[in-house]
Amino acid sequence: MFNQTFIVNKDDFANAGKVSTKIKSVLKQLGVSSDVLRRIAVACYEAEINMIIHSLGGEIVLEITQ
Repeated sequence: MFNQTFIVNKDDFANAGKVSTKIKSVLKQLGVSSDVLRRIAVACYEAEINMIIHSLGGEIVLEITQ
């Protein structure tokens, strides 16, 4: 099992997209197909941006189980 937590801070536009990039990198190393990888990266990026703009910040947790 793999578990990693990423912090997303409110109004942190300078780091917007870094979490989704890190998650995409981890999944790519694990051999996730490019089609699935792209969809996950887009969904994660959208969630990250929404957290930065519309919330008080929070966490995105990547958990991979078999």
